[in-house]
This record gives sequence, C-alpha cells and structure tokens, in this order.
Amino acid sequence: MSYDKAEMLRFRLNAISILRLLKSMYSYKELAKLIELPETVLCKYVKGVMIPSLEQAKIIWSKFREKLALASIISSRITILKNGYIDFSQVLADPTVLKLIAYDTYFEFRGSRITKVITTNKGPLPLATSIALVLEAPLVIACDFKDPSYSEFYEEFMVLSSRIGATIYIPRRLLRKRDDVLIVTDIISKQGELRALLNIVKKAHCNLVGVISLVLMDKDIYKELTSSLQVKVKYFIELNDERTT
Repeated sequence: MSYDKAEMLRFRLNAISILRLLKSMYSYKELAKLIELPETVLCKYVKGVMIPSLEQAKIIWSKFREKLALASIISSRITILKNGYIDFSQVLADPTVLKLIAYDTYFEFRGSRITKVITTNKGPLPLATSIALVLEAPLVIACDFKDPSYSEFYEEFMVLSSRIGATIYIPRRLLRKRDDVLIVTDIISKQGELRALLNIVKKAHCNLVGVISLVLMDKDIYKELTSSLQVKVKYFIELNDERTT
C-alpha cells in the first residue's frame, strides 16, 4: 500500500511520540535494548533534535508492537469484581496507557480511511477520545439521553445485563451516509453497547471499518464481525464468562 508524503511524515512523527511515551516508562539504556537502536540516536529523537527516517520509524513501530507487552499492561490494570463486572478505571485514568493504545490503533488501521470514531457515554470514553485525537477523526458519542440541541436521532436499545437496559441516541446529522466508522468499546460480548452501535451504524448506512475493544468475551460475535462482515477487530485481552460471573 502506498502513502503520500504527508502520511509518511505523520508516521515518522508518531514514532517520536511513541518514544517519548516509552521514555516515561524506561531509561535510555532500557529503551535502547527494547527498540534496538543506539541510546544517542534515541535521545536525539526524543528531544526532537532529529526525525527518524522512514526506515528507522518502521523499526521503532515494529519493536514497539513486538516487544511492548501492551496486553499485559492492560491486564494488570483491570479488576474483575465479585459481582462479575470488570473495572477498567485504572486503564481509562492512565494517560500513558491510553496514548499507547491509541498509537497501537493508529498503526493497526494505518492506510484505512476513518471519518468517525464512535463510542457511548457509558463506554470507554477516555480511550475513544485518545484514539480519535491520534487518528484526527471526529468523535461521535452515543448517549442514553436525547441532546436537546438536535431534533432527529438514530436510536437503539442496549442490553446491559439480564435486568438492565437503556436506549442510546446519536443525532442523525453526526453520521453521514458512507462515513467510515471505527467503533471503540470496552467489551465484545453478547450484552452491552457493541450490538447497539453496530445496528446504528447499519441504520445510518455507514461503512464499518473496524472495532477496537479492551476485552473479548464472545467469540461468536468476533467470528461474525471478522468472517461474515469482513471487519477488522482488535482486542487486547480474552476472558471467558466464567471469570466474570
């Protein structure tokens, strides 16, 4: 796949952003071992004295995704509560982790046209915001109330548990026909926001580019998305229902 000069420059600059985030976690010596580039060179990149070449940027991205155990970092910050719910607060409150996930998403969908990032006000809003900023795409938030600023909405009922549900709304003017959409959710499961968001995207005649989720709990939905709908799905941790009940 070919990229224009602006996108290649963005790719190189984002490699610097990755290094700066990693520098907050590692010493230059540790970073050099992780990325497999000299400390002096990494120091110049981090301080903005030099911009990595396209080839060097590819090395930085490759080592970042290959060696940084992002799934382990996320896993160490989530807690499964006694009532079966998953507490993501330590992930969603950590700006470094949010940015790392956002840049990983940027690389995962590099070359794909994304015009809207969608989540719900009950979902991982800080993560969706971070991803939208890195992708430079507008963020659309499905809310469980009607914003009085708008008159027409897409709406869908969302099952939260066996006893709890809610209707979510997206103003019609925020989604256009043929928008290329990325959905950001916390859990891929039979219940929850994902199914409702998928239905809204379909109603709006948008193109679903992909789904980003912290946790996968339902392989059937994953297979439906990846096999039947040919949608790219990225998740970081796989859990089964037994661990959350």
